[in-house]
Amino acid sequence: MVLYAKSIDHVNFKVKNLEESIKFYKELFGFKVLQEENPNKIDAPSKIIGNDTIKLCMYQVQDMSPAGGIAHFGFNIENFEDVISRCNELRVEILYG
Repeated sequence: MVLYAKSIDHVNFKVKNLEESIKFYKELFGFKVLQEENPNKIDAPSKIIGNDTIKLCMYQVQDMSPAGGIAHFGFNIENFEDVISRCNELRVEILYG
């Protein structure tokens, strides 16, 4: 029997600087901190941010080796041009898209 997933519940990934990463997603998408404490008992600073439908669980690590990391993830957005404009305001380098 095949089980069908309705949507992605959350994405969990490593960051080099937790506070800078949180600031980025707050400024770009208006995300809020949803959970302050370490949700996964990981021995690293971590927080969950997002909104009503998207949750990003980030944890700060010193070693950013690529093993087991996420290559990318995508968001459905209302207006692509608005996001590009906001990225330009925040001086985010657009690598693709």
